[in-house]
Amino acid sequence: ATDTTDLFRNLERAGVLVGRVARADSLARALRADLATASREACAGRSPPFESVLLVLSSDPPMTAGRGTWMTTLLDAACLRNAFDDVASPWPTVSMEAITARQPHWILTSMATPGQRLDALRSKPGWRGLDAVKAGRVLEVSGDLLARAGPSLPDAVRAIDAARRAI
Repeated sequence: ATDTTDLFRNLERAGVLVGRVARADSLARALRADLATASREACAGRSPPFESVLLVLSSDPPMTAGRGTWMTTLLDAACLRNAFDDVASPWPTVSMEAITARQPHWILTSMATPGQRLDALRSKPGWRGLDAVKAGRVLEVSGDLLARAGPSLPDAVRAIDAARRAI
């Protein structure tokens, strides 16, 4: 799935294929409601303009999410603004110069051992010069939550919010 529309369309198709349309509709409504609840919780006390975040899918070469992706929707739900939401390509490879020019307030990446990604970014040329890395504003979230669009989207919003509050 590229975006959340694809996610819900795939859920609907699966319901048709297995003869459980009503159940698939029920699951889709529950997922939308849980995502809205997670977003309200994450956004409590925050107002636009939201802080920018770079979602790091790969650091060498840097790859992120662009406009219209489910990952951008996920960031929006967490009251963060995708630093590359103006890029039409869904999964662009970007230059360190472009990242440096945008100076995202946060870096979001998958978690290894807690703190390991921050340490790794602090050791890499280009990355270590980013204000977010210098200040330790690196959000580490389970890779399982960032790997695919699915029923765990509300959990991903909550994990991003929890990581942000911990810093």
